[in-house]
Order: sequence, then C-alpha cells, then structure tokens
Amino acid sequence: MTTRSYEEIKEVIMEQLEDLDFDTLVYLWNEKEISENSDREVYEMSESTLEMLNQSLFSTILRIQYGDFDIDDDYFTINDYGNYESFNDFKDANCPIDLEELAEWLTTDDNYENYDNELGDLSKILEEED
Repeated sequence: MTTRSYEEIKEVIMEQLEDLDFDTLVYLWNEKEISENSDREVYEMSESTLEMLNQSLFSTILRIQYGDFDIDDDYFTINDYGNYESFNDFKDANCPIDLEELAEWLTTDDNYENYDNELGDLSKILEEED
C-alpha cells in the first residue's frame, strides 16, 4: 500500500462530499465549526431553535428584520452582525458551507477517520485506488 499525499486524500474527500445529501453536509459542517469554536454553525429552522438562540421576542424580531430571513426555508445561520440568514440548500447564497474548507478540515489530522458513517469507509476507498 502506498502512502497518499495530503492533496490526494483531500481530492477523494471532496468527491465524497459532493455526493452527500445536504443534511449530512450540514452535520459535518457543524462538527467542524464546533471543533474550531466558530460562529458559522447551521441551524435547522424551528421555533424551539429560534427561542433557544434569543433572549427575547424583540431580539428575534431584530435579527430577522436586519437579516435575510425566510421562515419557509429549512436552515439558517447567524451572520457577522448577529442577524439571521436562511437558506434551503448548498447552492443558496446564504449557505456558509464551503466544501473546500470542509475537505481541508477532514483531511487535517485524518479527521475523516471519525466520520466513516457519513463519508463511507475512506480507508477502503483510498486502498482501492492504489
């Protein structure tokens, strides 16, 4: 078995990410964001989530008013100003998920090994391509 370079592993991970359903991408993105103590987590649209994130009704109204928010969307995130931006899928402008950034995080320190259920067994995939 040959040892693969960082770029080769990252390329295989990118291919896997491109084939994932959006809910799994959101899960992996949030895992990355939590591990990096980042503020770009993606939230599922629900009344309970909105209540959890706000101190008051007034706070919720302001975050919606000054953001780019549609209650009919499936997900939302908090922008740099603390306002809500909603979206439905990866292609929406408000979606913060960056596949390249996610692939880099998964490749670094072999983080991908912790997510075989989501990505498939990359160890086997990498061996098959030898």
